Amino acid sequence: MTWLKNLFQTAPINQFPSQEWLKQLKTDKNKIILDVRSARKFVSGHIPKAHNVDMFSRNFNSEMSQFDIDTNLYVYCRSGKRSMMAFRKLYKLGFEKLNNLQGGIMSYKGPIKK
Repeated sequence: MTWLKNLFQTAPINQFPSQEWLKQLKTDKNKIILDVRSARKFVSGHIPKAHNVDMFSRNFNSEMSQFDIDTNLYVYCRSGKRSMMAFRKLYKLGFEKLNNLQGGIMSYKGPIKK
């Protein structure tokens, strides 16, 4: 019955507006910033120290296996929709400490690295 539970289980979503998300980042010592956009979008501008793992890549699961599941993930995309979709995948992979940037990088009020 575990497969049935996993089928309907949804990821708990912590969603923060830009200022609150930045505040959380500054105080969190156990974090990874995760950009789930394509590599092309990532190089056009991303949050400093972010790791890029394209949510639509067929290697998404294997790329995520490099990260400790007990780490707090701060996830974002362009508008917040793709990162919300990524939550379900991440949760199924065992990540439970998920924090979404509400409105994505379009709403972000911090530094951008190109």
